[in-house]
Amino acid sequence: MKAIIIMDHMMMNQLAVPSRKKLKEYGHDIVGLYTSCVSISAAENSKLTPIQNLEPITAEILALLNDFAQTTRYHNLDALSRLQTQTDPLEHWNNVMTSILRKDVSKTKQDRILSQANAVSSALAEKAITLMQGLDKQSLTTEQALALPELHDQAVRYAVLYIMKMLTELRDLTSDVSHKAYACGGREPPFPQMQEFLEWIWDDRAYVLRKKKWP
Repeated sequence: MKAIIIMDHMMMNQLAVPSRKKLKEYGHDIVGLYTSCVSISAAENSKLTPIQNLEPITAEILALLNDFAQTTRYHNLDALSRLQTQTDPLEHWNNVMTSILRKDVSKTKQDRILSQANAVSSALAEKAITLMQGLDKQSLTTEQALALPELHDQAVRYAVLYIMKMLTELRDLTSDVSHKAYACGGREPPFPQMQEFLEWIWDDRAYVLRKKKWP
């Protein structure tokens, strides 16, 4: 997103790059960077969905990333202090996973996972105990401890899809802004075709849900 902002600034200011101070003002404010890109997108007649129009889960993922970039990545250190006020990022992520399971993962698939976990936990009854907590810091039964990893695996696939939809729009905006370099004249464009670094981004639902690993 900073690359988009830099290229747009250059085009609007006779190819002068923004000052270091100006870029540092953004810091790790992902929401602020996204909002600035939305404004650039509007001027380009491109499509970058405003935050208020994002799907609720996409908006929540963006908020989680924004919080983590700015503060909650230090949560474990801050937890040693009585000044801890931020939401645990794992709890926040658990809320996202719960929303995705509720909205996107079929009841049939969830019931199959829960049924298998129940069968195994029944076989382990009186032979093992479970001392574990979930991402929400609540104690887990043996059945829950067995089911949660696979439930989360199912939910993560859809989380990637939500992110890919957002990144696809950013990739297209990057392409639109990058192509302006060819209108500047000169022997070489003043900035590279940045979208070439993002060619792997593809928001095809079947492709995303099927793929096991990402770059």
